[in-house]
Amino acid sequence: PIGIGIEASFLRSKDRSQMGPLSLSGRMMVWTYRGFDVGMWGVASLNMLSHQEMKNSQLGRDVITAGLSVRKEMKHFYLENLIGYSLASKAKQKIGQIDYEHEYGGIVSAGVHPGFVIGKLHLGGFAEVYLADYYRVRGGVFNYDSGRYRIVAVGPEVSWVEDWFSV
Repeated sequence: PIGIGIEASFLRSKDRSQMGPLSLSGRMMVWTYRGFDVGMWGVASLNMLSHQEMKNSQLGRDVITAGLSVRKEMKHFYLENLIGYSLASKAKQKIGQIDYEHEYGGIVSAGVHPGFVIGKLHLGGFAEVYLADYYRVRGGVFNYDSGRYRIVAVGPEVSWVEDWFSV
């Protein structure tokens, strides 16, 4: 089986509107053994900011991520483990007359997604750890290097699953 996804975000406030990245994703099962599905996945989060908007954001960059997943689904419970890697990337920013370059190191991610199946409703959660190589900023006389750092994320997941699609 092959899955394809599209994701975009739009935020409107009183004084302005903002668009997030456009994410294109794909997923493919490559092997099944004793009820465990092993798959490959990839996501390209593409910057949708215009040149003018990028001047005001050091986060305006493309991010490419790929990884492996292992999923076990039973009648009323599922568990999925994910591991991934995001490629290093750069972004430029100009503040006044000074040009800054932001460098983002590669990121290794690992996550677990357990949940319960109630008919077509899946109720679960996730816990993920992201280990980034570095974050560097250079410009003018400013020079910053964060070194290695981590981000931990946890939260709920809810989905409705039909035979040929899920939301």
